[in-house]
Formats: sequence, C-alpha cells, structure tokens
Amino acid sequence: MLADTRVMFLGFSYGSSMNEHESSVVRSTTAEESIRQTLARYCMFCDDGRFEEWGLLFTLGTQLHVMGTTHSGRDRVQAFIEAGQPPELRGKHVVINPLILVSEDASSAQCWSDFLFVNR
Repeated sequence: MLADTRVMFLGFSYGSSMNEHESSVVRSTTAEESIRQTLARYCMFCDDGRFEEWGLLFTLGTQLHVMGTTHSGRDRVQAFIEAGQPPELRGKHVVINPLILVSEDASSAQCWSDFLFVNR
C-alpha cells in the first residue's frame, strides 16, 4: 500500500500532501493552459470558418478589441469575424507571446496576446 500519492514535477511535489503554495501553482498552471487552449481554438475555428463554435468562446457581454475598433456583444463579435473571413480570404492566425496573469486563487485571469495573420 502506498503511504503517499505524490509525484514530482518541475521541482514541486503534487498529490495528497501539497502545501498551499504548491496547490496554487497547480491551479495557476491549469488555468494558463486552459487559456492557451482557448487561444488555439480561437485561431482554428476562425481559420476553418467554424463561426458558431468561434462565437461560443465569448461571453454574451464580451468586447473584442481588434484593429483599433471595439465590437461589443457575442452576436456583433461573431458578425464582425464572419464578414471579415469569407472563404477566399481565410488564412492562418498564429498566437504570439500570450501574457497570462492568473490570480493567486485562480478565480480570475487576464490575457494579452497578438495574432499574426498569414494569407494562404
């Protein structure tokens, strides 16, 4: 029988005997990875013309700031991207250097990122 269910990862022990700092690191890392996955979906759904799925990445009261303009509300954000991404103009979006700040308790986060658009 195992007395402890810990594993070592990047110098921290995770499992049943985590201290509060280690637990906070795990929550923060998980939140950061979730945000990175969301950014990847943003690019993939947009580039593939999957605009309904793309729109669901946003809250109803979202604001999207792009190219000097702010689009407010999920429906307007989705309409903006659909109008700007007809099949003949689609390319590839690439996420560049996302800066992700997660609160200590991982209850909130902020993310800044640039996207590079490459024509096909």
